[in-house]
Amino acid sequence: MTDMKTALLLVGSPFGFRSTSGSLGSYSMDRLTEKGFTTNKAHIHRLVKTQEGIEELLHLVGISDLVVLTFPLYVDSLPAPVIKTMEIITKHREEAADTK
Repeated sequence: MTDMKTALLLVGSPFGFRSTSGSLGSYSMDRLTEKGFTTNKAHIHRLVKTQEGIEELLHLVGISDLVVLTFPLYVDSLPAPVIKTMEIITKHREEAADTK
């Protein structure tokens, strides 16, 4: 068993990694890499469009020790795909018998 921890960046901006959310999240992931984390990045808007994307999202969350969610705030509300992502993860974790 390895001591390496895994962190996942979920970017909730429709502009993806080019956005401020993506830039701030990438900066955080770079700092975690310096601390010995293995990092993964995913764009929420792309993943929640298909069943295959949702399965990839759940896999990435499942193998991660830390999940960092970055997103813009629109008039005191989260982007709809971010809300959908949180609902998908919550439902999956409630149904799963063994989760981190």
